[in-house]
Amino acid sequence: MNVVNFHWTTLIGKTALFVISVVIGTPGVWADQLVFSPSKDNTLYEHPTANLSNGGGSALFLGAVGDDQSNRLRRALIAFDLTSIPAGATIQTVQLALYNNRVAANDTPAGGTAILHRMTVDWGEGSSIAPGGQGGGGAAGAGDATWFFRFFNTDAWASNGGDFDAATSGSTSYSASAPETITFSSTPGMVNDVQLWVNNPAQNFGWIVLGNEVVDASAQRIASREDLFDPVPTLTIDFTLPSP
Repeated sequence: MNVVNFHWTTLIGKTALFVISVVIGTPGVWADQLVFSPSKDNTLYEHPTANLSNGGGSALFLGAVGDDQSNRLRRALIAFDLTSIPAGATIQTVQLALYNNRVAANDTPAGGTAILHRMTVDWGEGSSIAPGGQGGGGAAGAGDATWFFRFFNTDAWASNGGDFDAATSGSTSYSASAPETITFSSTPGMVNDVQLWVNNPAQNFGWIVLGNEVVDASAQRIASREDLFDPVPTLTIDFTLPSP
């Protein structure tokens, strides 16, 4: 017989974490589910000369804005501290949820496909806060990730716009309206990424989220971990362990 055991809940800073444990029918297997909010997040703002960021801001951006070909792309960075998942865990499913609270201010906004790629190097979240709606970015502060730097202004990306694995970890479509929850359902790629990070925490650099980078006015504004009013990003992970 299956046994469900709600055994603890914690709140650390802005990171909510809860666990649901189930002793499933298979002998010697213990199943848990954890839900995380980000440990850090930021936005890369394309610009030909300036280093722009929004490390302390309440919003992330992905997709394309306007029609300025030298200053139109936005890419979101997001990472989660998974060290609370016990060693030896086998990841079963992974789901990422992002809350889109605003689309590009344009008469004909466009939807698109959001794509996850695993980051291959570390990057920073500084204290910069972009003005206004935050879509234009603000002057980067020490340690911020920008289009040119993974840590401003000491460590540059190998490729402008971020260093990430070319393979797609997951994808989902989004509409041209807001508010909307953008949900990445579990894929083998996402499971593999999380398993890698659990087994090798030093390689956990999170994901970059790319939006529609072809069509103007396809940018989406996502509530960041600093947002005090809208749902912050959440990562839900189901995993199993040998039963103690």
